[in-house]
Amino acid sequence: ICNSVWTLRALPMKERTFTEAVRSVAKQVGAGHKVEIIVEPTNELPVLADFIAGNLLLIVQEAVHNALKHAKPAQIHITLTASADATTFVVVVQDDGSGFVMGSQPGPSSGHFGLEGIRERAERLGGKLELNSTLGSGTTLLIEVPLRSFDHDLI
Repeated sequence: ICNSVWTLRALPMKERTFTEAVRSVAKQVGAGHKVEIIVEPTNELPVLADFIAGNLLLIVQEAVHNALKHAKPAQIHITLTASADATTFVVVVQDDGSGFVMGSQPGPSSGHFGLEGIRERAERLGGKLELNSTLGSGTTLLIEVPLRSFDHDLI
């Protein structure tokens, strides 16, 4: 939890792009693992509100951590895409690890809060999480959130 809070609070978005911030988080989480992490923006990305950027970074951090801990991938590919009209933002985290049978993953009742936390963050942003995994073929998380401004006094 400490690292997650630090990441959110220490996010200098005004000094770097969201892509650079994602690369930094991925490098930090992947340190010490034999994995290639690729971060790829697919188009020109808008400047994100800090609340959106911070929550998306925490989602990426948890998704990469989960892949490294549970799937032992050789590669993790993170794709960042803004809709053409800049109304939605999509983050896809895909790994080539061991995967799992959908519905068999441990959840909060067994002390595993990662996926639930990702889902809750996506919903907090008014977005959604799609999760797909196949045993032996890796896992893909797709997070889609609407882009809007936030009143910082309400956060």
